[in-house]
Amino acid sequence: MATVSVMLLSFSSITSNYKVSAKTITLSQLLNQNSLASQLILNGSSSVNDSLITLTSDNTEQSGTAYIKTPINFSNDVSLNLSVNIGNKSQQHDGGDGMAVSFVPADQIKKVNQKNGGSLGLGGISHIFGFKIDTYFNRFPEEGSFEADPPQFGHRQGDGQSFGAFFDSKNEGVIHTITDEAQQIDEKFNNQFKSLIVSYNSQSSSFTVTYDNQVWHYKNMQKFQSPMYLVFSAATGRNHNVQQIMIDDTNYKPFTSSVTVNYLDNRKNNLLPSTKFTGNIGETYKINEEKIPGYILSNQSQNSSGIFNETDSEINFYYQPMQHHVIVNFRYNDRTLRKEVFSGNTGETINYATMPVLEVLKNIK
Repeated sequence: MATVSVMLLSFSSITSNYKVSAKTITLSQLLNQNSLASQLILNGSSSVNDSLITLTSDNTEQSGTAYIKTPINFSNDVSLNLSVNIGNKSQQHDGGDGMAVSFVPADQIKKVNQKNGGSLGLGGISHIFGFKIDTYFNRFPEEGSFEADPPQFGHRQGDGQSFGAFFDSKNEGVIHTITDEAQQIDEKFNNQFKSLIVSYNSQSSSFTVTYDNQVWHYKNMQKFQSPMYLVFSAATGRNHNVQQIMIDDTNYKPFTSSVTVNYLDNRKNNLLPSTKFTGNIGETYKINEEKIPGYILSNQSQNSSGIFNETDSEINFYYQPMQHHVIVNFRYNDRTLRKEVFSGNTGETINYATMPVLEVLKNIK
């Protein structure tokens, strides 16, 4: 018995592969057409005027932070050329407390700007690392915020030497000064901007800081596994100074994440190869569905537009098959003797036996 098999499929191969590689962020990109403020998140007493970031004015009990919106990818080298002004008064003349350049994990970034002079606006934030110019000697620790400063820089509260040092914090978020290579600095501040260069070597996992021609090294540190935000911070207590920073140059790779887009039928079978979009954290995306012959979109994804965040994500577009019609004509001497119409969805196979119909039609003249 003759059988006709018809595959109800209207489908062509469509593939779209999108991938955006993260580029090095340079000063010109950071300034965003002379608008540094558009690239920063400001908190507390901080403000921006052209390229000048003022973290604290010369007033008591202030805490100011500014951090760049795009986190840094530390699988690559990092360099920051900065100029900093830490005021005009030593702690013996009511000056303090200092400023810090630090790297804060993405899941902790909302905690910056804790009002505390001794922790330079960073108390209570876990798993950070940075370098500070400390202009006020804290003989006593503060629970949950910071440890006492190294004793080689003073013996009485607020009566010591200004110093530069690396610092970090553990799970508890207590700021710990790393005494290795901590060095006394010149206290002739005079409201002068001095060079501060921070560089990271990804091969050796080491930091080098140069401030006012003094050099600090921190070697073989544990690699950062998560996105890290670049944070500038400063604070005052009863002692105070104006504290400012300018970004002269930058060179680093931004941390990126991806959105994978899947094109599925209602049984979660792939109708097209998945596509991947990659972007810098904080950037926006908008992804439109693909047109698939033989299918119509049945469920619009809820997150087809959004912001690249710290973790990779997926977008699923669901499609349902279109209905097709197949017409079988039986003709004899240019005359249609019979017409059979069959319906089915994209992807279905219809098996139709012709012999019974031919048996019926063979005696028709």
